[in-house]
Amino acid sequence: MLLEHAEPGLYTTFRRLFVCFHPLLQGFLLGCIRFAGFDGTFLKHKVGGISLTEVGCDENNGMFPIAWAAVEGENYNSWMRFMELLFKLFDVGSGHGWTFISNQQKGLLNALSILALDAEHRNCSRHIYQN
Repeated sequence: MLLEHAEPGLYTTFRRLFVCFHPLLQGFLLGCIRFAGFDGTFLKHKVGGISLTEVGCDENNGMFPIAWAAVEGENYNSWMRFMELLFKLFDVGSGHGWTFISNQQKGLLNALSILALDAEHRNCSRHIYQN
């Protein structure tokens, strides 16, 4: 778990929280295919923010939770930091052999194009239909 603050000092402002439990990391590496889906959703409470999630696919085509984060907004910087931490944990490298699916969010697509240049990217059919 990693907690980041906007400004160090006596009174700090919460900025980001990253969570990836070790058993989930090991479970994904040992029993899942190299496929992951990314999405973000609003946190509806007085503080606000966005929840970013990464979900994998196990060998039975079931959803496998991997990691999540609470961030200040769904933007390039938030997605970039989230993916940097994930890709380092999973040793994604240039992304060769990986497939990612997302909802076409611009910040997410930009971060993916920089961090996983060789990965395949697919768009969620539900979001394509809605747009």
